[in-house]
Amino acid sequence: MLSAMCMIFNENEAEEEHGITRQYLSGNIGLKSQYMRVTNEINKNITLILSSACQYRANLKREHILDYSIVNRSNAGNINALNCFEFYYNYFSDYCDSVEQLVMMRDIVLDMKVIHISSENELDCYDIFEILNARGVELEESELLKNYIFKYAQPEYTVDRAKDIWSKIEYNISACKGNLDLFLSNFVTYRYGKPSKDENVF
Repeated sequence: MLSAMCMIFNENEAEEEHGITRQYLSGNIGLKSQYMRVTNEINKNITLILSSACQYRANLKREHILDYSIVNRSNAGNINALNCFEFYYNYFSDYCDSVEQLVMMRDIVLDMKVIHISSENELDCYDIFEILNARGVELEESELLKNYIFKYAQPEYTVDRAKDIWSKIEYNISACKGNLDLFLSNFVTYRYGKPSKDENVF
């Protein structure tokens, strides 16, 4: 995303915004030695895209944003990296009408926080899911119900069966172009009576 933004800033001769964005893609060791903040020995297109985006070029034209003669198409990872870059480049080009709009989009991206939580125990994952929801992350009631079923289904083979059944339910509702939460709401009302305002389906 940031590489695509860099390219568009370059095209629009917004050199200052290009420089601000570029610092998240590359760093410097000394005066002339530049390194990419993300590299991948297997999927070399990632480094190629970043390094191309970091070079500010005068009179950059759309057809010259990448040197396609050296683009690597040797594996799915390289192709996906290229497709990903082109998707965001085309999206921002089509929907950002000005440099100011693109700056706003960039600032939103840079303000995002990603938190990675890992667990060796699947049951702990369900507890973490419930705790995060209790802290204000709004989740659909179908997600809460699914989490509850998977958490308390015992023994382990029952959890696998529950997952299979839940997948079939989701598939059937999707095939009918239905809404899972609406389905659950109607089912609960039919089976148990309409929940009061102080209650919810879950």
